[in-house]
Amino acid sequence: MVRNGSWRFTLVAVATVATTTLAGCSGSKPKETAAGPSSIVVGEYSGINSLDPMMNTGSITIGGNETLAIYGTLVRWDTGKSEAVPYMAKSLEHNENHTEWTLKLRPGMVFSDGTPYNAAAVVKNLDRDRKSFFSIANSLAVVDSIKATDDTTVVIKLKQSDAQFSYVLAIGPGMIAAPSYIDKVDGGDKTAPAVGAGPFVVSEFKPGSSLTLKPNPTYALDKPLLSSLKFQVAGTEQAQLQAFESGQLQAGIVLDSHSDVEIREKKIPTISTRQTSGVAILLNNRKNSPLHDVRLRRAIQLAFNPKVWNERNNGGEEVASDMLFMKGSVFYSPDQQRIPYDPAEAKRLVEQVKAETKWDGKLNWVGPSTQTNQPVILSSMLNPIGITLNVTNLPVANFFTKVYADHDFDLAGGGGGIADATPYGSINNNYVTPTNTLGYSNPKMVKIANEMGAASTLEERQAVMKKFLALYLETVPAISCGTTTWNFFYKPNVHGLQQVGGQMIQFDKVSVS
Repeated sequence: MVRNGSWRFTLVAVATVATTTLAGCSGSKPKETAAGPSSIVVGEYSGINSLDPMMNTGSITIGGNETLAIYGTLVRWDTGKSEAVPYMAKSLEHNENHTEWTLKLRPGMVFSDGTPYNAAAVVKNLDRDRKSFFSIANSLAVVDSIKATDDTTVVIKLKQSDAQFSYVLAIGPGMIAAPSYIDKVDGGDKTAPAVGAGPFVVSEFKPGSSLTLKPNPTYALDKPLLSSLKFQVAGTEQAQLQAFESGQLQAGIVLDSHSDVEIREKKIPTISTRQTSGVAILLNNRKNSPLHDVRLRRAIQLAFNPKVWNERNNGGEEVASDMLFMKGSVFYSPDQQRIPYDPAEAKRLVEQVKAETKWDGKLNWVGPSTQTNQPVILSSMLNPIGITLNVTNLPVANFFTKVYADHDFDLAGGGGGIADATPYGSINNNYVTPTNTLGYSNPKMVKIANEMGAASTLEERQAVMKKFLALYLETVPAISCGTTTWNFFYKPNVHGLQQVGGQMIQFDKVSVS
C-alpha cells in the first residue's frame, strides 16, 4: 500500500511487490501456558562477538535475531503483505517522489537504562551507521541528510528516489541503541552491556558462544510472553538438527540443501524463505586482486558447472542453474538471458592473462567453517583451467570481518541475494555503494540502480532487472550459486513466531504450550 506525505495515520508506505515465499509459520496467535511464562533455546547460525547493531548485518545468519530482540526496529517488515508497518516508531511517511521520508516516534519511550528514545537518538545511530566502515553503511548510502525537527520527528532526505527505502529501517539501520551505550563503545569499552528499547534485555552474553535474554521492563509495547530467550551456538547445521531432535534446542536456522531435504522428509515445522543468489561466490573486483581483470572473472563463470555444484553441494537439489532468476521469483522469465558454461573458453582466458601479466594462477579463497566443501568443489572446476585456490576457512564471525569488513580475499563464500521485495537495495548495496563487498564499480550499474529506485510498479522493476542481468553477465561481479532456502525450524509447541525483514525472526509474541 502506497501513501504520500499528506496521509497522516500510522501505516508505512512502500510499493507492493511479491516478497520471499513464507512456506510455514508458527500460528498467528501466541498461546499462554497454564504454568505461566516459559523459555526457549534457539540455535545460532553463527556465534556473534558483539551486540553493537552497527557491527551486525540485520540478517538472520549473523546476529540479526539477537539484536532485533534487544533493539527492535523502527518499522517492521510484514512479509505477508510485503510492506513496512509501525514498530518502535509510530509512523513513516514519504513525499511524492520518495526522496524524503519522515519518521514519527512514540512519545515518552525510553531505553532500558531509562534514557530517552527520541529523535536525537535516532539521528545519532543513523549518522553513525552511514559513516561506519561496516556493511551496514551500504544500506544508507542513498541518504543525503538526517535531521531531527523536534523531539519525536526525524526527516531523512535521499540523494535520489527510492520507493523501497522503508525496508532499510526494518533491518540493521532500524535498530537503535541508546546513545549512552554508543558513547561507551566508541570510547573504547567494547564490552559495555548492550542497551536498547526492544522487548528483551541482556541477562548474560558469552561472545561467540551464547546470549541469554530476559524481558525488558521498560518495553513500550506488549510485554513478551517468554521469561527467558537464549541463543546458543550448536556448531554445524547438522549439529543444530541433532541438538534440536535431542531436545536441547527448541528452534534453529539452517541454509544447506542437505538439511533442507532432511527437514522436509521429517516434516519439521519451518519458516522457509527462498532467495535468488542467496549463496554466491564473491569475487574481489579491486585492483589489489588478480580478479580485477574481468577476463579472470569471466573464466571462473565459464568454468562453473551448476550441475556438479548441485550434485556435490546441494544433495542433488536443483539450486544452482544457468538462470539467475528461477521459478518463484517475480523476476523469473523462461526466456531470460542464460549464464554461459564453456570451460574451454575459460582455459583460453586464463592462459591469456598468465601470458600477459605473469600471474601464477593462484587465488586466495576465504570461507566460513560451516561450508568447507565449497572450495573443494570449486577447485575441481578451476584446476583444469589453470587456477589453484589457497583455502582459508574461518569461524563465521571471523569470516564476516575478514571478507565484509577488511575485504581481504580473492574469492569468498558468501551471498549476494536479490530480494524480490527490495531489488533497489539489493543492487545498490551489492554493486553500487563505494564500500560494497566486491569492490565493484561501474557507471552503468549506478544508472540501473537509480532506475530501479524510481520504479514504483512491478512491471517497471522487471524491465529494469533485464538491464541488470545483461550487465551482470557482461562484467561478472560475482558467481551466483543459485536460489537458496533459509529454514528457521522449530518445535510444534512453539507459537507466535513472526518473520520480518532480513529473514529475521521476532520473538516478542512467542510462547510455549
